[in-house]
Amino acid sequence: MEWILEEPELSLRKAEFFSLINLWPNTADLDVSGWLSNFNEGERILAGHLLSGFVYLNRSVVSALFISAFHQLSTSPYLTGPTDSRRENWEWFRQNVVVTHVEGETPSTTDSGHIFARLARTALGIPEANIVTPERALRILSSGSGRPIVFVDDFLGSGSQFSATWERFYSISSAHESNFKREVSYHSTSIYFIPLIATKSGVDCVAEVAPQVSICAAHVLDGRDSALTPDSQVWPEELREQGVEMIHAASSRAGIQGDDWQGFGKLGLCLSFEHSTPDATLPIFYHEENWHPLIKRT
Repeated sequence: MEWILEEPELSLRKAEFFSLINLWPNTADLDVSGWLSNFNEGERILAGHLLSGFVYLNRSVVSALFISAFHQLSTSPYLTGPTDSRRENWEWFRQNVVVTHVEGETPSTTDSGHIFARLARTALGIPEANIVTPERALRILSSGSGRPIVFVDDFLGSGSQFSATWERFYSISSAHESNFKREVSYHSTSIYFIPLIATKSGVDCVAEVAPQVSICAAHVLDGRDSALTPDSQVWPEELREQGVEMIHAASSRAGIQGDDWQGFGKLGLCLSFEHSTPDATLPIFYHEENWHPLIKRT
């Protein structure tokens, strides 16, 4: 979509169309007009490009992507089971798989991984008894049962949350604690991680920290998906430098402090899910103080 200074209303048309086909929520939840009002006349064409690069995934899209990513496991070269039949092994996998969630660096009942653990039951028919906490999954691993384990989450950014879960010590008996990093060296099984969206740097981090884990993301973002990189696809080539300067200036005007304007890990993403917005997304999209947010962060 081409943005020209005389027609900034094209951004509003995009929002209206996406709302009409239910890809974006209504204006009460995604305030395009209010957000664009934050920018002065010289910034509006750049704000239009930034909005064009914004990706919002609603509940239906999230569910479809998660189902697709999970089903990719059926073609994994690491898929094993009790027979020589791939079909029978896949059915065995679905009945025996242990599904658990990635916990935040400070575990919380609001961790987004819980949503995808529930989706495994409601959308994929995984038995409820197979959907467990990380602590319970570790106990199953340490028992030597050989049952496959699948971690789920919405977003793999820097990889720090998965690393924290992988290395966190949990109780595996009344007298012992251990972690996945240690137990996987003692017990052979297949372990997968399904993040809905992953960054290339996050994938590389998990590969280094937990090489035993196979990552099966619905989509992997690279540097071009950031609004801040020299090869960003958010901007036309001739506007990239100006675009980054505009984000910095507008963020400073809004009161976003220090390096926070770049998003967690300086990833500079333009991404939000219906249920949450990743830390790696540019705060300029959701900041509220002295600023009209495009989307309210949940």
